[in-house]
Amino acid sequence: MAPLAGSDHFSYQKLFEDPVFAAYFFYAVIVIAKMTFVQWWTTVVRLGNKTPSLPEDYKPPKTEDGKEKKGYSDLEGRVSMPVNRVRRLHLNDMENIPLFLIFSFFYVLTGPSPVVAIWHFRLFALGRVLHTIAYLLALQPHRTIFYMIAHTPYVSILGQLAYFAVQL
Repeated sequence: MAPLAGSDHFSYQKLFEDPVFAAYFFYAVIVIAKMTFVQWWTTVVRLGNKTPSLPEDYKPPKTEDGKEKKGYSDLEGRVSMPVNRVRRLHLNDMENIPLFLIFSFFYVLTGPSPVVAIWHFRLFALGRVLHTIAYLLALQPHRTIFYMIAHTPYVSILGQLAYFAVQL
């Protein structure tokens, strides 16, 4: 990688002197940590509801004589509402957060206004965290409102990137 202007070697520390990059990094860590929590929570909910992700992951308990206990074979392929809710939340994260992180990085490279960029990152992170809470607690219309709060900077940044690309 080429050195930054006026330096003899590349220093990642210099990237953090840019307030836009520092904010991008900070809020990226927040949404990645949130996404990791949802991933972990999916496992907790699955185990708590005795809902395996795959049939081979579930082995029914045995009686003292080694036979399968009755009433457990019907759990194969079962999807409970709490498990479905957290799975859909995780899928929603996977559809939105990685793309936002990628095109936000490109946005940082365009040299945006620090105030505007920081508010974009802040609103996205806040909206995603609140969306997660509303999703897990089944709060409508709050879930949709928080989704839209997060999606507004998403669309704004995409529009600014498109404008920047046209100007090249």
